[in-house]
Amino acid sequence: MGVASALVGIFALASSFSVIASLALMLILPLLSALVAIICKWRYLPLYFVASVVVSTLLSFASFQNEILFVLPAIILGIVYGMLERSELGHSISLFLCAILEFGLFYVSIAVIRGFYEIDMVEFLLRFIGRQKDGVTELIFPCFALAYAYAQIAILHLVFEFTFSRFSLQEKKDYLKPFYFI
Repeated sequence: MGVASALVGIFALASSFSVIASLALMLILPLLSALVAIICKWRYLPLYFVASVVVSTLLSFASFQNEILFVLPAIILGIVYGMLERSELGHSISLFLCAILEFGLFYVSIAVIRGFYEIDMVEFLLRFIGRQKDGVTELIFPCFALAYAYAQIAILHLVFEFTFSRFSLQEKKDYLKPFYFI
């Protein structure tokens, strides 16, 4: 947990200097936090969360926006993903719950950006692709956000399966498989 907290701090510091490091941070930190959640006992996870947040905040205090927008959601997502991987829930349910969590964190970050910078990110992203804010785009944007959440969780799960397959986690029984067609 100590090494993982230090790595979180180093990645947070690197992300304050480079945008590319911020993008890599969104993939590496959830993997690191998921590994901690799988290896350590769950009662120590709040300590890991607090230590990681404190270390990364102290190291990257100059860009606290990265801390709020990237580091905190990545640590939370990684811990939840690791706990769900270790639980007896099937992959389909655990990945769905992680995608819903990521969807919620995406909307929280939009609200945080609006609060800090007074920028409407929904309107900004729509203007970025050449659309205006109207009734149709207000319906399509949540679908885009959910698709983004599913894509990020799918990449996280794929990398996790390839990277940490040697830990020989218990095989999960998928109780919902007969109901997939619904």
